[in-house]
Amino acid sequence: MTNSSTNHIRSSCVYRNGKITRVVFDYFICNLACSLFYKTFFICCVRYGFLIWFIWMGFLSAQDFVQDNRALHLVPKSATLIESVSSELFEKTGVRFFIFLGGADQNTDTKEARLHYQQIKLKNLIPPFIAIFAYFQAKKINIISNPADLLATDFIFFERIAPFLPKEWGADMAKNNAHFSFALLNGYAYMADALSAKFHVSLDKNIKEEGANSFVKTTLYILTCSLLALFFYGYFFGARKSRGN
Repeated sequence: MTNSSTNHIRSSCVYRNGKITRVVFDYFICNLACSLFYKTFFICCVRYGFLIWFIWMGFLSAQDFVQDNRALHLVPKSATLIESVSSELFEKTGVRFFIFLGGADQNTDTKEARLHYQQIKLKNLIPPFIAIFAYFQAKKINIISNPADLLATDFIFFERIAPFLPKEWGADMAKNNAHFSFALLNGYAYMADALSAKFHVSLDKNIKEEGANSFVKTTLYILTCSLLALFFYGYFFGARKSRGN
């Protein structure tokens, strides 16, 4: 009997005795290799997925949503809140919400200077975004939205910001900064809430609209009463002086 016949008989005997054949062995090796590949691939996905997540979160935290606030006209507590809310807003909606406080280091007293400052900042922004340009010394605030229909910026300015800006700044700079910060924060909180409603998300870090409305109404009530008191004071005392003369 030749060697080939002998090998064939041995292979047949191995197969009939229930031992591992070459086909079974190859099948086992292929499955083992596939299992190891998928396991390694899964581990890599998990590992690099966490890495990408940490990089993304670092990118979110690295963005400065409040810029050029070196003079602290926007008080630190308000600036910190805005940074936190803008980060959450961008994470949930993709909208970037900035506040630029030009005027401390730049000469923004003229309209041309303010437009130049805005153009420099806007060319670095990626839509969609909201940008509030607040000029303390000039007592000017400009809100720019891209796309333009993202928010009703004019309505928000006249309803939520302008009523709280004084015509003239007083001698107490801390008090001036507090008034300026309140006007900005009131408008910012309303806009952030409007954006979250537009995109059907909830902002955990923003000022609640009910509380903001209550505070605004109380402030307006106090201002109205103060103006009425001054009016009646001037009217009655003015009338008495005219009678005395």
